[in-house]
Amino acid sequence: MTTSDFDPSLMEKYKEPKDLLHFQWGLSSTVYRYALVDTIPLNKINKRTKKKEEEIDLSHKEISQQYLKCKNCTVNQPNIFNKITTFFNK
Repeated sequence: MTTSDFDPSLMEKYKEPKDLLHFQWGLSSTVYRYALVDTIPLNKINKRTKKKEEEIDLSHKEISQQYLKCKNCTVNQPNIFNKITTFFNK
């Protein structure tokens, strides 16, 4: 049972998918945040496993890790200003 203000049974009242969903399970003091990371046409996903063709051999954890990589994809990459500065300082 969730104890948050958002009731997932009322999702049909929303006209557009939510970008973020927050759930609190039971009496936990933790709130779980779920972000919309993909939209998939019905004919491109297995209705039972909820996996795309290229994900068949992956666990759900491995699939989620692919999306989490994007979260920090630019952290270790220099921005364009740093690239230009580095180029002209050679």
